[in-house]
Amino acid sequence: MKVSKLLVFIPAIALSACSSIGKEISQEEASEKALEIVEKQSKAESYYFSYSLTNNIDDVKESRYYKIAIDENDDYMISREEKETSKSGTYTSSKEIYVFKPSKSEQVLYIKQFDGSTNKTKIEVYSLQVNGYEEFQVMLGRQSSFKAEANGYYQSIAFALSQEPGVGQSYDSQYKYYSKGEGNMTAKLTFTYNGEEDDSTIKTIKRNYSYSDNLLTNYEASYVTFGGYKRTETATCKYKNINISFPTDWEDYVRSGMAY
Repeated sequence: MKVSKLLVFIPAIALSACSSIGKEISQEEASEKALEIVEKQSKAESYYFSYSLTNNIDDVKESRYYKIAIDENDDYMISREEKETSKSGTYTSSKEIYVFKPSKSEQVLYIKQFDGSTNKTKIEVYSLQVNGYEEFQVMLGRQSSFKAEANGYYQSIAFALSQEPGVGQSYDSQYKYYSKGEGNMTAKLTFTYNGEEDDSTIKTIKRNYSYSDNLLTNYEASYVTFGGYKRTETATCKYKNINISFPTDWEDYVRSGMAY
């Protein structure tokens, strides 16, 4: 399995002392807890999820940061920031979208995007009241791939216990689970390569998931290839007091695509 394939989805970590994560539990106990976690996680309708990943390959460092916030009113914000640093310089770009209701009869789509190649920021705002239902839905639909990209990371991490945790027959697997009581669990997954190696082959993979009250709270991951390429990932998730601050300038951009 090569890095180019694994960089897309495979996460991985260093674990703190076992005393801080509770006592080790059996696979059977972990499976029972996993069922409860997946069931409750699937019912979480309001949450804040942040995720970051960093790739270090030769002299290039690539980073991406995602945030998803959904409140009890179904208002939401999704953002992505990208940064690449190399000997030739630094490139950054970002995008964020908001869908919110400033009043009972109104709904707004706010899109803000920074293009690192032009160093310009573009803001587009569409109002259901002003633009009408059809145009509003068309503009909202154009954000579906961006939403799916960000939400894909949330789904793959938050529901990891309901998916097949293995990474292939070329890796020896070790799973360990710890708990401090009801609704709490830490899952530690370690994978060690056992096949024919080259520089792009991933040597070790580690993943760590932490759950509290049967909900994901933290995720950390790291892996390294035989050639020294490294990747790290972190994520956090919160479920209470989710507050989305709507952009105060949204009315200035309705029906426009202004740049500055």
